[in-house]
Amino acid sequence: MYGARRSAAIAPDHDKDFMLIADPKLFSLVVPTWQGGSFVPRLLDYLDERQFPCSIVIADDSTGEDRTFVEQCAARYPRLRIKVDLYPYGTSFMDKLARTLQRVPSRFVMLQAQDDFPVPGGVEACVRELERNPHYAAARGRIGRFFLGHDGSPAAAVNLTLIPHAMRAYLADDPVERVV
Repeated sequence: MYGARRSAAIAPDHDKDFMLIADPKLFSLVVPTWQGGSFVPRLLDYLDERQFPCSIVIADDSTGEDRTFVEQCAARYPRLRIKVDLYPYGTSFMDKLARTLQRVPSRFVMLQAQDDFPVPGGVEACVRELERNPHYAAARGRIGRFFLGHDGSPAAAVNLTLIPHAMRAYLADDPVERVV
């Protein structure tokens, strides 16, 4: 079942009125999706519960129930600022990404996997660092990785690992060229 909403049990860890990521001219979260199944609703439930303040662009080329959910997600999540870019089924990932990024008016974008969960304060720190250092082309924090059992319960021993990721900086002015 898509969009099984939970109550907003998680309090936001940020003051969304004073965050740079709340400015759509400065920052957007871009979520490329394809046959997202339970991942897209779970991500949007999380972003809604966290009161994630940024512009969210979903680029989708799904079919069936997955496509229907994506088409309706802006109405299902009225507290989120969601824009949906729909592509024909089978559009290549790179083509979908390039076409979407060309239309995003934000100076900075974050590519968001449909099965990951961003932390607003961490995203804000990256955007502030990029804003303070105009010669930087990319910023990335650490990733916390954990594994659950198949039924959603914690596996026997939950292993949380913080992983630093080095990222090659691209100096092109065009954000599409920096990513592709």
